[in-house]
Amino acid sequence: MLMGGILLAAVVGCDVKPSVVTLDVTAVAPTTDVKDLAAVLKRCVDKNGFIDVDKYRSVAGRLERQLARLAVSGPDASGQLYPTADDRLAYWYNARAAWSIALAMRLHNKEKKKDAAGLKAFLFPLNGRQMTLEEIDRAVFALGGYQAVVAAPGAALQCAALPEEPFTAQTIRRAVRLRFGAFVDDWRRFVIDVETQQIRFPPVLWRYRESILAEQDKRYGTPRATFTTAMLPLVSGSAVRRLQDAVGYTCVENIAPDELTLRE
Repeated sequence: MLMGGILLAAVVGCDVKPSVVTLDVTAVAPTTDVKDLAAVLKRCVDKNGFIDVDKYRSVAGRLERQLARLAVSGPDASGQLYPTADDRLAYWYNARAAWSIALAMRLHNKEKKKDAAGLKAFLFPLNGRQMTLEEIDRAVFALGGYQAVVAAPGAALQCAALPEEPFTAQTIRRAVRLRFGAFVDDWRRFVIDVETQQIRFPPVLWRYRESILAEQDKRYGTPRATFTTAMLPLVSGSAVRRLQDAVGYTCVENIAPDELTLRE
């Protein structure tokens, strides 16, 4: 339900159910306005996509107001406001950024957790109903495929970084391409271990390896490439050089515990 004053209730026990977030949306009208998200990102997200915990506190109220607007707006709740696929994709990216920050701070403030796995255990009001981050990812995939999912913003170390400003329909497709490459080029998020000669692919990318390999086969009509070489056409610049330097390394999934991108 979209009611309450902001309520974040954790459910514990053996049969863990999603924690439910409710918001007060009294008199909140559907809108594409993301000025409060812009203020939050400008104030507390650094150039590496980390959340400054101390700075966040001064804009927490603005984030709640943005979440309330997102709760009653969206492709399903107010489709007339999002007439194109690019409008809808930008909405989902902004919603994912806003809710990733809110849930990361919930885990930090209430449960003192650094493990990002807890982000998946929340249901929150969005697009006129209750959703999860994984449901946002499904909507993103439908609009932009796996590259858009990999490039989607999050508050976890194995996700693409939070942005410094909101996304727009006019810039979203270019942002997806740039963010995908930046993700591969980020040593914090995409680990290439020279000592063990391993490329540790984040799970959000590893799960699409068969699709990426199949694309490579179709594109060049050659025998199956390695995951590393199949990735090369998807990136540019220093991300290409980073992968080229690691050709021949073993490709594995990064199974290390994911961490929240918080800076205290």
